[in-house]
Amino acid sequence: YYIVRETFMNGEVPYTTGQQIDEETYTNLGTIRQGNIDIINFTEEQTTSPDGSKYLDYTYDGNYNATQTELDMLAALIECEAANQPYFGQLAVGTVVMNRIYSRSFPNTLTEVIYQPYQFSPVLSGRFAIVYARGANAQCYQAAREVLQDHLLVGSWLFFRVNDGSRTGNVIGDHVFY
Repeated sequence: YYIVRETFMNGEVPYTTGQQIDEETYTNLGTIRQGNIDIINFTEEQTTSPDGSKYLDYTYDGNYNATQTELDMLAALIECEAANQPYFGQLAVGTVVMNRIYSRSFPNTLTEVIYQPYQFSPVLSGRFAIVYARGANAQCYQAAREVLQDHLLVGSWLFFRVNDGSRTGNVIGDHVFY
C-alpha cells in the first residue's frame, strides 16, 4: 500500500505522498480516508517501469483530452526537465503540469502552462524548442502518455526545482516537488 496524495498527520506520525505503509497501518487509516488522502494497493507488475524504477499507480479522474501536439510538448518538457531522473521523477514532472491545468491559479491548457512566463527554465533557454522539434526520447513519451492519456498523477504538487536543500517537499531524484 502507498500513500498517493497529500501529507497529513495521524496523531504524531506524519504520512506523505509516496510513502509505503503496511497492512495494519492501512487498516487503521481506512477509517479516516475522507478526501484528504488516497491509499492504493498495487502489484509489482503495475509499478515497474521499463528502466526498473518503481512508481505509484494512481489514476486521476480528470477530463483533460490532450492532443498529439500536447503529448509531444509534455514529452519534450519531461525530457528537458527530467531525462536523467528516475521514471517516477519523470511522471512527477508531468504531474506538476497537469495539476497546474486543474488548478485555478494557472492557465487551463497544457500549452499555456508550459509557455507561462518564467515557469520552466528549458522554455526560457530554448532547449525545450530543440527537443520539441526533434521529438523526445521513448521513455519520456511513455511518461507523458501515462500522465495525459491514462490520467496517472503521482502527487498533488504544483512546483518543483532542483533540490539544493533550501525547499521542503518530496525529494525525487535530484528534484524537490512541492
